[in-house]
Amino acid sequence: MGTSKNCPDLAGSGVWADAAYRSDEMEAKLRARKLKSHIHRKGKPGKPLTAQAKGSTRRAIRRYQDARQLPVSGYLDRATGLRLMAETFLR
Repeated sequence: MGTSKNCPDLAGSGVWADAAYRSDEMEAKLRARKLKSHIHRKGKPGKPLTAQAKGSTRRAIRRYQDARQLPVSGYLDRATGLRLMAETFLR
């Protein structure tokens, strides 16, 4: 990971990553470099999604639907599910 000193265009940027990269050590390194952490948080097994997670999921589904000219609902409906499966398994 470059520092903002070496890459001035990255100053004040954020870091996006999967939950597997979240740790106290990584969060401390990001803070030291003045980078905002957007590393995903793991959900709790057997617990419902938070309001934030629900909203993020709905927005992601709407963007996916819109980009593929599917009816935009924000829900994983039949047409969206079929398209996801086709894109995943028929590559």
